[in-house]
Amino acid sequence: MRGAQLIAVIASSIVIMLGGIVLVAWHVHAPTFIRVLPSDSAMTYNTALCFIFAGVGLNAVSTHRSSRTLVSGSIPVILGLLTLSEYLFSLDLGIDQALMIDVLDLRSAFPGRMAMATSIGFTLSGFSIMLMSQKKSRTIAFLQQIDLIGLAGTIVVVLGVMTILLFLTDMQVPYGWGKLGRSMAVSSAVGFILLGTGILSWVLTQGQAATMSEIRGLPFLAQAAGITTTLLLWQALLVQEHRDMEATVARTAAHVESEIAARMEARIQALTRLAARVGRSAHPVQEEWVADAEMIVRDFPGFQAISWIDTSLQVQGIAPLAGNEAVLAPIVMTEPTRRALFEKVRETQTLTISRTIDLVQGGRGFVVYVPIVRGGKFAGVIGGGFHAETLFATILHGIAPGYCLVLMGSDEELYRRFPDEPALEAEWVTPTTVEFVGTRWQVRIWPQAATVAAHHSLLPVWALGSGLLATTLISAVIALAQESRRRARVAEVTNRELARENAKRTEAEAEVRILNSELEQRVRERTIALERANADLQQLAYVSAHDLQEPVRMVSTYTQLLARRYQGKLEAEADHFIGYALEGASRIHMLLTDLLAYLQLDQSEAERRDTPCEEILENALGGLQSAITAANACVTHDPLPTVRGDARQLTLVFRNLLENALLFRLSAPPRVHVWAERRDNDWVFAVRDNGIGIEPQYAQQIFLMFERLHSQAEYPGTGMGLTLCQKIIERHGGKIWVESQVGQGATFYFTVPRV
Repeated sequence: MRGAQLIAVIASSIVIMLGGIVLVAWHVHAPTFIRVLPSDSAMTYNTALCFIFAGVGLNAVSTHRSSRTLVSGSIPVILGLLTLSEYLFSLDLGIDQALMIDVLDLRSAFPGRMAMATSIGFTLSGFSIMLMSQKKSRTIAFLQQIDLIGLAGTIVVVLGVMTILLFLTDMQVPYGWGKLGRSMAVSSAVGFILLGTGILSWVLTQGQAATMSEIRGLPFLAQAAGITTTLLLWQALLVQEHRDMEATVARTAAHVESEIAARMEARIQALTRLAARVGRSAHPVQEEWVADAEMIVRDFPGFQAISWIDTSLQVQGIAPLAGNEAVLAPIVMTEPTRRALFEKVRETQTLTISRTIDLVQGGRGFVVYVPIVRGGKFAGVIGGGFHAETLFATILHGIAPGYCLVLMGSDEELYRRFPDEPALEAEWVTPTTVEFVGTRWQVRIWPQAATVAAHHSLLPVWALGSGLLATTLISAVIALAQESRRRARVAEVTNRELARENAKRTEAEAEVRILNSELEQRVRERTIALERANADLQQLAYVSAHDLQEPVRMVSTYTQLLARRYQGKLEAEADHFIGYALEGASRIHMLLTDLLAYLQLDQSEAERRDTPCEEILENALGGLQSAITAANACVTHDPLPTVRGDARQLTLVFRNLLENALLFRLSAPPRVHVWAERRDNDWVFAVRDNGIGIEPQYAQQIFLMFERLHSQAEYPGTGMGLTLCQKIIERHGGKIWVESQVGQGATFYFTVPRV
């Protein structure tokens, strides 16, 4: 028995044992074998049954007993498709608990139903086993069946592996399909890994019989596996991003809770200190009390009023008086709620907070009564009245920006910030409770749409793009490897035939030597042809960039003629189209010019001579004089040394760096300074500006060809300038880099060896 066949037999046997153990565990009520870990999903009865049939079918086809394969493969396919239809069409076909009542997942919306991913895995596995039972042949159709079976086996393995990885990283399995289904059990994932491995091993045995080069779909199988893995990883990153947002909302809710509690505690402490001062004085001075109360109202915004009430329910004072005169009326303290609250404070001599009431001044709020104790006896209360809307708007000002917030009292809403967003509230709302001095307020908080959008990351999109690109490259490598192997086998057969000919006909040695000589000549000719082709390719790129300038110039010229001749005579939209064409032609011309300049660097050697850098800088400034004047810029420089280099190329370096300093500027006039200093065996040149600056993470990216950090509308250009600078400096044996912070300008450094 070959190794791949043995792997298939062992894998199928373990799958049968796994399904059998779980099936027996359901009958004897042994949850430990049904659910591996408390946090794991349970393997359903139908899942265990499908594993037994799939394992039997795979074992039968691996040991060439295909009589039982068709039936064994059809059972998982039927159950998988029926379960999948239940999910897709919201049906209940009665198959979930037809054989066994699920008593482990009573809280599940669909007790006894296998996960959607599990149903997909069984559909693919059963379908593969049914195809594997077909009669073998060397036809194209049979090879295509092998490709299809390998694809299905790859997907089955990926489903299992991703389930285990996501379980180990404590992330929700993305293909659990949210509320529609449950996640796959870890034991089921192990079963699918074994089942898929067995199927792929069978495919490998068929590939060996029919030669690997005949399995043309192998690159497609690798691509399908890579795409499946990439999509699952992409979904997992989205789930993790969602969980991060939930954690952020929870932290914000806790912060809001602590802020409300702390700031309310500060206000209550101020009332407590005021009551203590009144209690310590046998004859409190009205003016002093009013001054203290008004200071509290001033220092702690949110107070409607602070009142001093004696034991006879008479209001002795109120601050501030303006707007609160109605509180002085005797009828206020006879109101049942306030009187009951007063009597409670008199009886307990403890601070008490009312429920939400109608304020005398208007609006809804609550009052805080702090007992005044003088000589151990109750001497009245200090009452603090709060207007709920004003108080919480003051407390929560600047706290949790970008979040909707609702604060509820015991029986009604006290405060609401921002309009309702039902969809976001239903998805992200996080309730919390503020408790102090026997009072409970419920806070509900959820992010606004802009906050949720700002939290979104590009990482899932980058992961998706990178995964798809890597998958494509791997598939291409596999295809090239197959082609290389096929050619190697052809060469091997040819060599064996030559050896037999040489053994039979010794007289043909001379002819063979001639043939070898001819072959060597062909190799030399091919080598020369290849070198010529490489040179032609480089020349083609140069000529293409050069010759394309004339058609572009013609398009630009005739478009300008159209603009001058028909400007204002056609529809406004036509004028816009002509403008777009002119702009596009100009950009293409700039791009070709920069590309041609870049290619010319490889076409000719640099003319190295002693070159005064001050002359180079003056030449560069001369070509930019109109731009400097238009920008109201100031360019200064220290004395610059003489270096050995190509004056024309170094002028291009200074010109590009100065152009960037003039282009990427802030509202203030550009200020550019150039200097040089000796460092070891190099001259280090620096060009510093006061422009918009560059984020440090893009310090290397900006030197790549066609790389731009801004749109064409913001800052025009081709993205070739810094690439040309880097190419020139490296050809001179130096290096170039940038040091910058956003909004603080940038300093470009480059080195040139000393003379």
